[in-house]
Amino acid sequence: MELGFLNELLDKIKSKTATVAINISSRSILEVMELDKNGMIINYACIPIQYNAFTKELENINDFESALKRAFSELNLSMSSKTYVSIPTFIIENSTLPDPGAAEREENIKTMLMSLVEKNYIFKKYTPSISYYKLPEEESTSGQIDVSYTALRADEFAKIKDVFENLGIKVVAIDSSYSSLINGVIATHKINSDIINANEKWNIINITSNSFTIFAMKGKNLVNVYEEPIAVKSFSEEEVYQFISNSIDLVIDNYLAKQVVIVSQSDDVSAEYLTSILKIDCPKAFIEDNKYRKQLVEVGLNITQSNKIRISLEAVGISNWYKNEDGFKFDFLDAPMVVDTTVESIFVQIGGKDVELTPDIIKKIALAIGFVVIITLTLIYVGLSSWYNAQEREQNELASKIQKLENELNLKPQATGMSEAEFLQKSYTNNLNYKKSYSAIAREIPDMLWIEEFQLAEDSKLYLAGRSYKMDDVLNYYDSLNKIGKFPNLRISVLKISNTPISELLLNKDSDMTEETTYEFALGQKFFVDPTVIVETKPTEGDGNVTLPPGETLPPAPAPNLPKQDKK
Repeated sequence: MELGFLNELLDKIKSKTATVAINISSRSILEVMELDKNGMIINYACIPIQYNAFTKELENINDFESALKRAFSELNLSMSSKTYVSIPTFIIENSTLPDPGAAEREENIKTMLMSLVEKNYIFKKYTPSISYYKLPEEESTSGQIDVSYTALRADEFAKIKDVFENLGIKVVAIDSSYSSLINGVIATHKINSDIINANEKWNIINITSNSFTIFAMKGKNLVNVYEEPIAVKSFSEEEVYQFISNSIDLVIDNYLAKQVVIVSQSDDVSAEYLTSILKIDCPKAFIEDNKYRKQLVEVGLNITQSNKIRISLEAVGISNWYKNEDGFKFDFLDAPMVVDTTVESIFVQIGGKDVELTPDIIKKIALAIGFVVIITLTLIYVGLSSWYNAQEREQNELASKIQKLENELNLKPQATGMSEAEFLQKSYTNNLNYKKSYSAIAREIPDMLWIEEFQLAEDSKLYLAGRSYKMDDVLNYYDSLNKIGKFPNLRISVLKISNTPISELLLNKDSDMTEETTYEFALGQKFFVDPTVIVETKPTEGDGNVTLPPGETLPPAPAPNLPKQDKK
């Protein structure tokens, strides 16, 4: 088993206790969110689907299934993650019912609610699936119970559940879009938290494209609902605000509250502007859940800026479902509030499929990983030890060679009778003098003169030998070096033309002075002698040359290929 495979395996592992929230919106949007342990949305995917607002159903259930697969794949989520779902519902009402008593209370309440929801036009054709929320006891009178209830098509609900089952998605709860919206408002903190904690009254006014609804709240609980149809698109921009404002004014006195939050889910109505014209004698806040939407809650850093403003109010609400232990919510699955955090197994995606790993298998994998890690570390240790020993031997050998060379060359400063500081100062001064001397020599060289041999001593004694096309250049160069005054006792020691003594040329006026004629010269005396050079010729006395020390000569050198000059 290779380490790369094990790392990839661990990266893909997804626990059943991973938390996922899904919002199926009636606005034809599927939102899938991954939540951290605090309920913050840390990953988000938004995919278009088709929802028919008239028939109250997903138009193509296969497309919905494909959209779910795509979202889970994009977020790298296991299909076995614990998932909370919000689905579109179109009825929400409050009712006071006679208390059927403890025996078969659930079935009796649903039977009574069945007759109420069947008054809706859609349920004259389709069987309803009902979910209700029982209000706290203090809101009810003796012998009666107050409930909020909602419903959706039973056949549509069955198709949605089948999709989740086919994909292996572990659905913990399925809630209504209404309660998701209410809990989303609470999660945005637009409502004063003191009102919630003191269990005081406050209202949500929600505007959609076909109605406005007042949710009368007390703390976290819904105590009353008022809904009025309104065809927003049938009004002009100015008329729709005036109509909604007048309609709210007529009924708002029946729902006195400490604060009001105005929500717009219609692109044709701005919640901010509507809030500014409403005549309500209490603090107001607004939430745009439409094209004007801004970021509603804090989210994870992995979510892009464009996705931050896509997250809807209903998506925020379903993301907070499992934290809402004592608040208003529906659950079509009737799931208990206590979330099971026991890890029974772990799933890993292999070849696009979730493969279950039992605790025994996980232990074996852990042991295998531990074994591979130990072997790898052992091999690394052995390799590093060998390398370290080899490096240490090499350094010892190098140190020995350096010591031997120092002894042979006697380069230590103490051998000269100088201190280390004096030795360094002298070396620095010599280097500085050399640098200045080189600069002076190079700066004064004429264009038609070149140097073939060069020696410079520590005390600035100079020896130069070379050639020139012009006698004037040799004399001018010599003059310039003398004026610098850096080179003591500098004099012309050799001066001849093409190996012909000057005296012979002066006596013989017919001497051949061609354009290629060069002047050989030397300044100063040689003071470094190469012992490997065997000198075979000696200078002849009286030939016009300056006498050179025994054993020294200037070897002839060909002139460089330079442009031809006029004869002097």
